[in-house]
Amino acid sequence: VFELLAIGDPAVTYISVSAIFMTVIRDPRFAIFLYGETGSLKTAFALLLLAFFVTDPQESDSASFKSTAIALAARFATSGNVPVIVDDYIQLPGPRQIGEEAKKADNLIRSIVNGNGRERAFGDGSLRPTDRPRGIAVITGEELPSGLDSLKKRTINVPVDKSTFENALKGPRPNQFDRLQKLAEAGVLTKAMGGFIAWAAGRFDDLQDYFDDPGHRLSWNDNSHRRLPDAANDVLSGAGAFLWYARDLDAITEDEAEKHSAAAIDAVESMLQRAYLESLNDCPAEAFAQLLHASMAALRCHIEVKDI
Repeated sequence: VFELLAIGDPAVTYISVSAIFMTVIRDPRFAIFLYGETGSLKTAFALLLLAFFVTDPQESDSASFKSTAIALAARFATSGNVPVIVDDYIQLPGPRQIGEEAKKADNLIRSIVNGNGRERAFGDGSLRPTDRPRGIAVITGEELPSGLDSLKKRTINVPVDKSTFENALKGPRPNQFDRLQKLAEAGVLTKAMGGFIAWAAGRFDDLQDYFDDPGHRLSWNDNSHRRLPDAANDVLSGAGAFLWYARDLDAITEDEAEKHSAAAIDAVESMLQRAYLESLNDCPAEAFAQLLHASMAALRCHIEVKDI
């Protein structure tokens, strides 16, 4: 697991891996959106996340937005707490940008975050049992959805580019990324998650209390969407739970646990800041005010008033 955390940019690995461990403790209130250019290994990394639950996962184990909405809902309803990869979101250009796939993504993420299933009735008018979605959606795509602000506010958006995993790709093959894929193929990540689940089962009440009041001291802008701080706390709680487990096994020292915890906090605070700046695209006046404030605080500008 620590090799996976070190495979690339901590802003990508710590958030994603921590979120996966979090889903073992409670149902997620967000989705993860890995977005970036083709060839950035975002799908390969998503499959490594799935490898915590599935030995040697393949792209064929992923869902697709080309599937019907009913098929996607059924997959999530039967997933338990296993992550579901929904691969290759495509943003249509021009006036068609809020197309079928965007609306499908919006409806899917809303149902996951809100825990809403599709209600149906028997012929006599009585309600059928509702299949509610569970697990966490790990979505990949080349760019973020445009024109659907409610969707973006329910996702943790994680940018991935060709530099994200470049250190893991250096050197002769097999490189570090190849090694992790071999470990996934051999079921090593699955065994690691199995050990964590067994450990968590004996401390489930304590872990629930920890998630309810984690005591993380995060800083975020007061204008951030209220769902993002909740998601950030859940991600850090997932990291904290895993580090608690690793300490109980004596797999890491207390100093090492503190370093990993600090790295997770840095990654999450970076995500919150990036999400806030992205939200300013819809409010240029506030964006200008924020830039002016930052420049003045850094003594990089001054205001001069001239008589007219």
